[in-house]
Amino acid sequence: DVVVPAHSGLAQTLACLDSLEAANPDRRYEVVVVNDCSPESELAERLHERAAAGRITLLENPRNLGFVASANRGLRLHPERDVILLNSDTVVPLQWAERLRRVAYGNGAIGTVTPLSNNATICSFPRPNADNLLPVGWTLEELDSAFHHANGDGCHDLPTAVGYCMYIKRQLMDEIGYLDEHEWGKGYAEENDFCLRAAALGWRNVSADGLFVLHHGSVSFGGDKSPLLAENLAKLYRRYPDYPATVQRFVTDDPLAEARNPVVKQLLLRHARRYLLFVSHELGGGTQVAIDDLCRGLAEEGHAVLELRSQLDGKWRLQAHGTDFAATYRPDDLEWLVAELRELGIWHIHFHQIPFFPRRITELPQRLGIPYDVTVHDYLPLCPRINMMDETGFYCGDSQYDPATCNRCIAALGPEEGVERLYAEHGEDVAAWRSHHREFLGAARRVFLPSNAVAQLLKPHMSLANAVVRPHPEAPFRRKPAATPPDAVVRVAVIGAIGAHKGFDLLLACARTASKDGLPLQFVVVGYTQDDAAFDRLDNVTLTGPYRREELDALLPRQGCQVAAFFSPWPETYCYALTEAWRAGLYPVALDLGAPAERIRAAAYGDVLPVNADPKRINRALLDAVQRAGQRSKPVTIGKAYGSMLADYYGLEAPPGAPAPGRRRAPATRVRS
Repeated sequence: DVVVPAHSGLAQTLACLDSLEAANPDRRYEVVVVNDCSPESELAERLHERAAAGRITLLENPRNLGFVASANRGLRLHPERDVILLNSDTVVPLQWAERLRRVAYGNGAIGTVTPLSNNATICSFPRPNADNLLPVGWTLEELDSAFHHANGDGCHDLPTAVGYCMYIKRQLMDEIGYLDEHEWGKGYAEENDFCLRAAALGWRNVSADGLFVLHHGSVSFGGDKSPLLAENLAKLYRRYPDYPATVQRFVTDDPLAEARNPVVKQLLLRHARRYLLFVSHELGGGTQVAIDDLCRGLAEEGHAVLELRSQLDGKWRLQAHGTDFAATYRPDDLEWLVAELRELGIWHIHFHQIPFFPRRITELPQRLGIPYDVTVHDYLPLCPRINMMDETGFYCGDSQYDPATCNRCIAALGPEEGVERLYAEHGEDVAAWRSHHREFLGAARRVFLPSNAVAQLLKPHMSLANAVVRPHPEAPFRRKPAATPPDAVVRVAVIGAIGAHKGFDLLLACARTASKDGLPLQFVVVGYTQDDAAFDRLDNVTLTGPYRREELDALLPRQGCQVAAFFSPWPETYCYALTEAWRAGLYPVALDLGAPAERIRAAAYGDVLPVNADPKRINRALLDAVQRAGQRSKPVTIGKAYGSMLADYYGLEAPPGAPAPGRRRAPATRVRS
């Protein structure tokens, strides 16, 4: 039996029944619809018509009983049969029931089987634990065929089945009974309880990796899911206290990546014929901003980019830029990854960040036989602490020239979070670390440095004959004049996520000093800090909270600021927040370190303070900055555009068959989710 509880959703229910009928020409299963007193008269009428024509078996509840009781009516109908419990907002492909049955009987201990779907929590595709649309340009039949071709009748053990579509052996029901109507009311968590009861007796709940079923989600039993779900989940966790941890382990281990990856590869092969490969991490920040801008420019010229990104948990994600599908790999999968990249037509590699990868990731160009570039976004090639900040909380300065001192510093303070494994691969020795990175950078086609400040710091350590200073691509704009303060209070913007590397300690000291001295300074953190509570007792600091990059153009002007402060205690390599400050008409004040100081001097608009400036001096400079901001200055264009990203930024020629440099076309079709 295929049991379909139905309550609402005319179009979805009929589409479900049509797909069941199309997939059942030889009547291998009986479709049992349980009408749970539907409020939709047309739905009830259509179900009666199908039942009268012998197309379905129809059971009708005299009153609304909810999903659990309705499902149990169907489960009890034929006590000799296995059952597939199916939501009415699904669409099934051909031969779906036969494939579920083959998986179910592939092992005597298997009790339930769940197929993959676009909307099935842990069994979701392309993103697990998310509600997805089908990839653009792909039909259910094509996706199902891709999964069947890749995975056949393979399966993986699940913590529990996902109740939208669940094959249940009759032997299991005979042993443990049905869904618990009394405990779970009208629905949600009943299938989890059922499967956990089964697992306690040695039954397995598995996936059907070679089957894909479309699921619209939360249609058939109304819109009151959230309160019901929250109440029942709390009850489930009380009854099975180990269950949340079990699910979290499954999510972390993500064994179903083995089933998803081959299909993701098919999506990638259809998305583009060849790719550049960007290697980075998933921490976002300025690195991801630079990557996004490069990718957009390349896409406009018809060149697709794959991003291979490392995660703190050690896994890697391979994703086409601008899409929502990704393949997942582990460090032990490097040989498999190399083969996949070769098949995907990688023709050039651009390394951006490698801290959470193993050392072997730098072998990718040699293994693929293709050239590579490197962009230096921080000082990882010199220092496993990345920002070269020592025990003082500031830039280490001349200490960097003595590897023994560096070793002692890192032994005391530790590498940057996530870099420990990579540092251990170099024997926890800075000299060996720098030697490897010197060789890695030296073999690159080009090493891109976003500012001269980076070049000046790296060149004493590295032979950079292949290095070029390339500002990150940004749409040029004319700097706005600074706003006149409406009153005597100077409002100072501090932009971004302000942690130690962005000068959290200095910001806090300046705010406390200004408060004690009674200065008319109001600090506005446009973002958040590593410890927002530290500012609770200060009435001269406000925080706007996290924001998305695209929100900043509207968010900054609303704060009424005239000045922007940059407290980074290390020589930043670029600083996108400085660009945003200029764009908003703010007058920047920064310490004399790195790219911010270099860019302020080049623009001749802003103040640069000595590195050792104390909070009192910084506060005086912020107050004085308003007067200097109002003085007439030469108009300046901020931002660097490249006519052709491939030719003018990279200095590359397109591979055979690709659009010529400078030729523009619309980006490849995105996959939405």
